[in-house]
Amino acid sequence: MQNLSDLKKQSQYMRRIILAVSAAFVALFAASGQDNALKVMSYNMLFEHNKPEQQERRWHSRVKYAVRTINELAPDVIGSQELQSYQVNDILEGTGYGRIGCTLNGNYSLSNDEENAAIFYRKDRLRLLASGNFWYNDHPDTPGPGLGMTYNRMCTWGKFEDLLTHKVIYIFNSHFFYEPDKQGVRMVCARILRERVLKVSDDYPVVVTGDLNSTIDTPQLQYLISGGTLFDSRSLVDAPKGPEGTYYDFNTVEVPTQRLDHVLVNDKIKVLSYEVVDKQWRTGEIESDHLPVLTYLEF
Repeated sequence: MQNLSDLKKQSQYMRRIILAVSAAFVALFAASGQDNALKVMSYNMLFEHNKPEQQERRWHSRVKYAVRTINELAPDVIGSQELQSYQVNDILEGTGYGRIGCTLNGNYSLSNDEENAAIFYRKDRLRLLASGNFWYNDHPDTPGPGLGMTYNRMCTWGKFEDLLTHKVIYIFNSHFFYEPDKQGVRMVCARILRERVLKVSDDYPVVVTGDLNSTIDTPQLQYLISGGTLFDSRSLVDAPKGPEGTYYDFNTVEVPTQRLDHVLVNDKIKVLSYEVVDKQWRTGEIESDHLPVLTYLEF
């Protein structure tokens, strides 16, 4: 017959086993959830309408690092901004991703040097169901600059089936007008974007990626994230990774603080993690003047 001391030791031993097994199951399910998360990136990769004087800032020097980052991080979706058609071709060739979208002038061919707002996606993870484009002007279904803009700005969207979960999600990728003194023009962009998200997405999960040329405290961003339509993914996680800023302008000395690139979500999406990927800022292996934003999303 066991004495009281032996029974107590046995009880403590069994309790440790139960706790260890429980922890293992929690870790397993957490890892499984992360594995099934959709990885969505927003990345401005720098338009080269004017060739930089510095060789290391030119695309032929940067492309190997940009492709390496994409292949290492393996996002399921990339909302890109500022790529010219030959740069889009380089990304497609280097990664094997699919692509949707047209140029800012409405051309679907990649045999030109026009700027794109392409969405790249992993074809082994997502199946394209529908796609479209709209422009920030008073006739959004056709290309052209809006009131007060000197060039076209647009948004590309895609409706995808997640091949792991068979759920449907909409991805919108946008680039707002740049000039610093044109805050009112960016509000026009925000109004059209919000209107189209509500019109197109049909109550499905929605992600908006983009260089919105606006920090989170500006009226246009506050308009987008007020009223419960969209939410700032960074604000939905307890511990965002990386620096606050996404635009560093090739300055590898000062920590970036200006957050112009965003991933916004609607209330049907849970944000598991958020990171500003600062490898190029730390190493000096230049990919762009912006840093990519990478999120893990569940829906």
